[in-house]
Order: sequence, then structure tokens, then C-alpha cells
Amino acid sequence: MKVAFEPVPGEFVSRTSFFDYKEPLTEALAKIKKHGAVVITKNGEYYGVVDSRSVVRKSIRISKSTAISSFAARVPMLDSDTSIENAIHKFYMSSATALPYYEKKKISGIVNRRSMLKAILSLHMLSDYKVQDVMSTPVVAIDSNATVPNAQSIMRRSNLKHLVVLSNGKLDGVLTSRHILEGAGSTLSRLPEKRTVAREAAKVGDIAEQNVYSIEQDEGVDAAIRSLVENKVSSLVVTKSGMPSGIVTIRDIFEMVSAGSSNLGEDIIISGLDDYTTEFRDDIMSELERLENKINKFHKFGVSSITFNIKRHRAKNYEMKIRVWLSKRGVVSSSASGFSLEGTLRTLTENVYNSIKEKKEVVYMHKKHDGGSENYEE
Repeated sequence: MKVAFEPVPGEFVSRTSFFDYKEPLTEALAKIKKHGAVVITKNGEYYGVVDSRSVVRKSIRISKSTAISSFAARVPMLDSDTSIENAIHKFYMSSATALPYYEKKKISGIVNRRSMLKAILSLHMLSDYKVQDVMSTPVVAIDSNATVPNAQSIMRRSNLKHLVVLSNGKLDGVLTSRHILEGAGSTLSRLPEKRTVAREAAKVGDIAEQNVYSIEQDEGVDAAIRSLVENKVSSLVVTKSGMPSGIVTIRDIFEMVSAGSSNLGEDIIISGLDDYTTEFRDDIMSELERLENKINKFHKFGVSSITFNIKRHRAKNYEMKIRVWLSKRGVVSSSASGFSLEGTLRTLTENVYNSIKEKKEVVYMHKKHDGGSENYEE
């Protein structure tokens, strides 16, 4: 992977709209759709950013009086000193679709994550990887006849941004937070007494993207990035012999760049911590370092980096995902969920350790029977 020390180019900065934190969200919906995100200010100072996903994540009923401040997320800013590599890392850690750009003591615009995808392509940062190295599994699906509120509930509970839509058991589309936002906008345009009824009755199949973009898992990551950029989508359904096997998102790609970065000075990257789980950061880091040491003892190529993500849901259970990047491009991932943070973390690290141990045995057999050839891809 080539390291991008160059600063974020000025041409990556695009215009956006600015709203006071007291203004109603409904006034900004059209601008969010146009720009991808809008900047919120309070007393003339930066307050946060609102994009389509931040609107969908909140379990707040939108009315014409709902203040936009309820949906603002305070994401990191970029400036002329921010390298492309560090900008990608900030996108990954914040899960933002756009970050504000600061210059001459004020925010001049936003940088869209699609610009970062183009930079990854032009710098050949992931040209040696395949889609199966970055895709997320499993795919969460919903029936096309399910209601939009039901889909929104699933996305909030599972902290997902994409659902695969099935009709009679077959792939029929993809639902994203953007589709739900656009559906909310059309509902708000109706007469007041019809808004709630229309929203509750709306079906997933009515607003989902019917043109499903997919890619085979053995294709190169560059091909996936081109498809994401050219089709202006945030995810691709990954297939194996034509059947869904996973999903690859823009955030998955940013994760791979962060994991392979030598400039960030981190070989273990933890994301998803909230106000509650932040206090467990040291414990999580210790467990991940313990895992890294165990792997390095038996795997001669060692660990290149580890990415770990934690989500705490309303039911007070934890969802965790880990990816271990081996120095020979091998990527092993595992996920676990449970009500105990420590227990779930321990289960997760044991699962991924056992997977890598099994991977070692498979590699050994390949090496023995294939005349020394080695295959470190799953």
C-alpha cells in the first residue's frame, strides 16, 4: 500500500450550506440531499454536521418544528495540513460522509468521502487487495413488504446503514439511510393529518434502490471503488458464484487504509467508543495486545495491524467486530455480541485466534502439497 503523505488538495473541498442550530431540520433536507451534508453553527461558531445517516439514526419523529441541532454530530475537521491518509483515517473513525474543511480561521466547505475514494484509486493504495479482504459479513436482509419504520428500527438496533431487500427469497434491492431520508421528505410534504399514516404504511420495496450493484468477491478492490464512485452508491453487494456472500462499504475500504497505514503510528485501532465504553479503552487495548502477542508467537509472518469496533445498543448489549491483518495480506475477521463487555471481548478474541490458528494449518498444507506456494487470503 502506498502511503499518502500529501495534504488534501484544495479541489477536494466543495461548497455546502450553513444552518443555525435553531433552524428546523425540514429547511435543510433539500440541501443535505444536494451536498451530502450541511454545517451547523451556534452563535457563529462550528456546532456540528448533519448528513442523511445522522437523521436516520435518531429515533425522533420529524416535524416542521424539529430543530436541526437534534441531529448534529460534531465530527473532526480537515485543514491544509491534513494528509490524505490522515483524512481517510478521520473518515473511518467518525463514520462521517463529509468532513468540514477549515481555512483562514473559518470553515470554507466540506470534503466528501467520495473524493477520498478517488484519491485511493489514483495513489493505488489498495491495488493489491481483493474484495473478499475488505467485505463485511453477514448480510442483513429485510423483506420488501416490511414497513419503513420496521427497517429503520432494525438499522438503529444493529447500527447498520444498509439492508439487503429480498422479494420471495430473491435479491430485490438495497435500502440505505439515504432512501429513508428521502422517504421522510416526501412524507413531510403531505397534509399534516396524513403524514403519520403515510409513514407507517410505507413499504421497504417502495423506497429501496431497485438497481442493485454487485461485485464478485474475487474481484480487485480497485474495481469495487470504481463502481462505488461511478454509480454514486455507498455499498456493493458481494457475491460468490452469483449468490450474496457479504457487503462492501466505503467505510470498509477506509478501514483497510487505516489498518495498513504506517504514518498513523498505530497497529491497533479502536473505534466506536461512546461516553460509556470509553472508560474501558485500556482494558480493550490490553486484550487486543494480548491477542497480538499470542498470534505472533506461532505465526511466522506476524500481525500487521488490528482494527476493532464496538457498538453498544439500547438493550445494553455489545456488538463487536475485529479484523486482524497479517503481514502477508491475509485478513481474518470475526464478530460477537453479548451483554457482558468483558465476556464478549474474550469470546471474540478467542474466536479470531482459533480462526488464525486454523488458517495456519491450511497454509501449511497448501505449502506442502503445492510445491511451496502459499495462499494467505480467505
